[in-house]
Amino acid sequence: MPDIATPVVALDHVSVTYQSGPPWARLSHPAANDVTLEIAAGETVGLVGESGSGKTTIGKLVLGLLNADTGHVLFDGEPLARRRRRNADIQLVLQHPEWALNPFLKVGTSIAEPLAVAGSTTKKERRSKVGELLEMVGIEASMATRYPHQLSGGQRQRAAIARALISRPRLVVFDEAVSALDVSAQAQVLNLIKETQQQQGYAALFISHDLAAVRYVADRLIVMYLGSIVAEAAADVFYGRPKHPYAVALMEREDDPVTLGPPDGVTTSTGCPLAGRCPCAIERCVTDRPEMRVVLGQRVACHRADEL
Repeated sequence: MPDIATPVVALDHVSVTYQSGPPWARLSHPAANDVTLEIAAGETVGLVGESGSGKTTIGKLVLGLLNADTGHVLFDGEPLARRRRRNADIQLVLQHPEWALNPFLKVGTSIAEPLAVAGSTTKKERRSKVGELLEMVGIEASMATRYPHQLSGGQRQRAAIARALISRPRLVVFDEAVSALDVSAQAQVLNLIKETQQQQGYAALFISHDLAAVRYVADRLIVMYLGSIVAEAAADVFYGRPKHPYAVALMEREDDPVTLGPPDGVTTSTGCPLAGRCPCAIERCVTDRPEMRVVLGQRVACHRADEL
């Protein structure tokens, strides 16, 4: 039994670099640069940033689908790479629920699959558990006999969440879990995530490019840019007044607009990775890489955060 004070998952100075191109002209692409973060039981951490910021890489590290080049990924205080992980420990909810629900199987069969794989329950017990989970996520138990195409998009995502929760995981990764839904269905699924987390107490990593969606579920936000964490704060503090230009630009605040230049995909070892796009950049931003520091309750990597 893990210590309740121990984070469910922790990344300790983790870095990942992807390689591309032919062997004689290999190119390196930093996807995670010295990333440190923790998620506690019952906590939802929102991970936001543009495409290419490193969000998916962090998700893969947490899921154990990718090994870090440097640093450590810990689960309940133990190295994830050396830990014999049970299926119940970590679950994933993707953008498209069709990827979790086999179109040729009834919904109930797909939801019960994690229990069937574990082999710890009878068929009757699995049917009962499926009914309970469907009711929990707001779908009639009778829907278990239907096929995925017979459900609406919102119902399919609810069923995918039921599948993820049926084994009572310690951690659930939501990767763009509501981006394919209409606004009404998004609100329902976001409320569902909060409700089921309160009931089961799992830790959650909510990956999204949509700060409006993250606002509904996250206790804490982490903003990434080109593989680096540039801002981190409790949700209420962050949305009150973000202190990093990139975070401000992502929110598109009408009362404090910051318009970034086009993405250049350039990282340097000396200056701020955002310097080439940031309208607030000064000479120091080009020459000195900013360290994370606390500004009005937020951790930010920006030389001019006090002025924003």
